[in-house]
Order: sequence, then structure tokens, then C-alpha cells
Amino acid sequence: MSKPVHRRCVIYFAGFDPNGSSHYHRKYKSQAALQSAVSGYSLEVGDRQKLGLHLSAWSVKFDAAATSAQETTESTHTDYLFAQWDDIVRAHWARMGTLGEKWRWLKTFLATQLFFIRDGAVLRMLRLAWPPVVALVAPLLLLLAVLVAGLATPAVSWWAFAAWGVTQAASLWQKVALTIATFLLISGLLLWLVRSLERKFHMLWLMRSYLFTYQQAHGLVPGLDARLQELGSVIRRNVDDGQYDEVLVVGHSSGAIMATAALAYALNGPTDPQAKPRRTALGLVTLGQCIPMLSSVSTANAFRAQLKQIAQSHNITWVDFCAPSDGCCFAFVDPTAPSGAAGAADGASGAYSSQPKLLSPRLQTLFSAPDYQQLCRHRFDLHFQYIHAGKLRGDYDYFAITAGPLDLHSRYASAHSVTDYKKFRLFS
Repeated sequence: MSKPVHRRCVIYFAGFDPNGSSHYHRKYKSQAALQSAVSGYSLEVGDRQKLGLHLSAWSVKFDAAATSAQETTESTHTDYLFAQWDDIVRAHWARMGTLGEKWRWLKTFLATQLFFIRDGAVLRMLRLAWPPVVALVAPLLLLLAVLVAGLATPAVSWWAFAAWGVTQAASLWQKVALTIATFLLISGLLLWLVRSLERKFHMLWLMRSYLFTYQQAHGLVPGLDARLQELGSVIRRNVDDGQYDEVLVVGHSSGAIMATAALAYALNGPTDPQAKPRRTALGLVTLGQCIPMLSSVSTANAFRAQLKQIAQSHNITWVDFCAPSDGCCFAFVDPTAPSGAAGAADGASGAYSSQPKLLSPRLQTLFSAPDYQQLCRHRFDLHFQYIHAGKLRGDYDYFAITAGPLDLHSRYASAHSVTDYKKFRLFS
């Protein structure tokens, strides 16, 4: 019989997003209302409050009849803390307003792509899963295709017109004008294609995140390490305080990188001599994670050591949720694999080991077939669905995880980790 959670503390790390706590508070409140209507429980989300320079919080009260055979009807109070690093994101959000800014950004982007290829990080990521690697290198391939097509257009046009006899009776200036017109037409079509793909896949957002990961791997993000240490002390303090039944660290997308690093700092933090005997369950939830994007880089030795420490800690319940349909994450890839800490997870019995339990949110079960197809056509929305409400009740419920009466270990104790998924591995 699992012990119900009466008080919980969630420390949430958003992904590489310039939006701050007010945006995510509104999102949580609106999506919680939608999910509660579907799932039949009551969620009362309080106002947002500032707890310091880099921390905001709001309360969540969960009150409902049992939503599963395991759950109780008791109320649960959650303090939901938003770990702020959006100011660091905004400082590294490459601007492309002027021609000079575009040119500087393009040079940095090309240098980053060449580094990841030369470093071997791209090949190491490909061995884990190819969809997120395609998402990362697709902008480079598209850029090269546009440049090649643009440069080849005049010569190809001149040859085609000559072959078809279009320019035989035309003067030289007419031929030049016709070639230029064709070049502008094709360039316009290519530009339209690029903008359409950008709106669909938000490639500029991905490219900015890619650049930031390169800078993080080389220690070129001033203040980031200090921020993560500070947020790690928040985790440690709430665990040692003893007032919570569960402290849950949640990281979405690139925020999973920040969450794991901060948690490692929490494990290394000084022990409070006044701390009460440990009774607080400590959980880590990673959603749509792209941890290998950093851990696969040869210079990210410190981060790999942090991953290894978390993986080898038996005091942490780690559940990793990634949807195979989400091309921006490493679905069913052990996030600790590049650290050398990955071992044999007990997927048959569902028992927890020192490794994360790899699960699918099974997003297709949370929507009707037409609604799910529509969601899959908007890849950016799909990547955020982990923290959104579904339209049907299912096993995955972000708001029950972060506000409900079961701790993470109890909720997924019987779930089997996915350990043999090889669909996205090129070198399995």
C-alpha cells in the first residue's frame, strides 16, 4: 500500500525558451483546468509569487475522488516552483534583425555545425537515435540546398532556354533579363519553402538551442553554472527541510539538461546538521529530453560525471517520458548512456534500478485519431504536449504526476521500462 502524498514540492525547469514564469503559470493554470475536466478531479491553481531573483512559485491543490485503484480521496497540496534561467536564454537568443546580425549568426551556426560533426558528437547521437539528429542538421542541409540551387539557377536557366530554343531570337539583354527573372522567381519559391518549413518546424528555435548547447559544452555561458548551483541548493533545502512527502524535479526538453545538472549539485551540497531524518521521496521526471545533445560532446566531461552520479544514486526515482512521434527528443534512449553509467535496467519486473525508467506517454491514447493526426502535423505543439492536457483520459497525466496523491515511485512502480526499442537506431 503506497503512502499518499499530502505535501509536495515541484521544481520545474523549462526548455530553451525566452518565456518566463508568468507564461508558464498561465499555461499550467489553463491546461490544468482542461485536464481536470477530462479526468474528473479538482485542481485549484494559486497566484504566482516571486520567491527571489531566480525562483517563482504557485500553489496547486488537488482534490478528487479516486482516479485509479491505487489513489485515495485525500487532498494534496503542491508548491510548484519555477526555476528561472529564461534570462540566460534571452541573453543568448541570437537576434537577426539587421544584415550584420544575420551574417554573424550564420557564421556562428556554421561553425557550430562543423564542430559537432568534427567532434564526432553527431555520429555518437546517431548511434542513439536518428530523428533528433535530423532535426539538428536539417537546417544546414536546407541552407546548403538553397545556396546550391540559387547559385546554379542562372547557368541552368541559360542552358534550358538555349536547349528549348527560347532565346534564339532574343537579344543578349533579353536573354540576361529572362535569366534574372527566372532566378528571382526560383529564389522566391525557395524563400517561400524555407519560411513554410520554419513555421512548421520552428527551425530557428532549434538552431538557437543548438548554438547554446555548443556554448554550454565549452563553458561559454557566463552565470549558468552558478545558477544551476543556486537552484541545486533549492532542491537540497526542500529535501532536507522534511516538510514535504515528495520533492519532484521536472525538466522538459533542454530543461532536462538543467534539471539533471542542478540535481547533481543538490546531491553534492553540504548536509544541514539540523536536517530532519530523511523521509522525503526524491523524484526526477524528464520530458521530451535531449540530454545526449550535450553529453555526446567530447568537452562535456563535467556534465557526464553529473549524469553518472545521478544514475548511480539509489535515493532517486527517475522516470523519463519521450514520445516516438516527437522528433525533437531521444525516445527510449537511456539519458545516462553517453556518461558510461548505463547498465541493465530491469524492464521485465518493472523494478527500479539506478537507471532511469524509460516510458512512453502514449500520446495517441490521449486524443481521438483525427485530433492526434492534427497534433502530429504541428511538431512544435507535439513537443510541448508533455505539459499540456489531453482530450481523453489516459495513463499519462502531467497534472496528476505533479499534483496528485501518488509519489512518482508508487505511480509507476508496475510500469515496465522500454529497453529494446531499436527503430531509431542506425547502428543497432
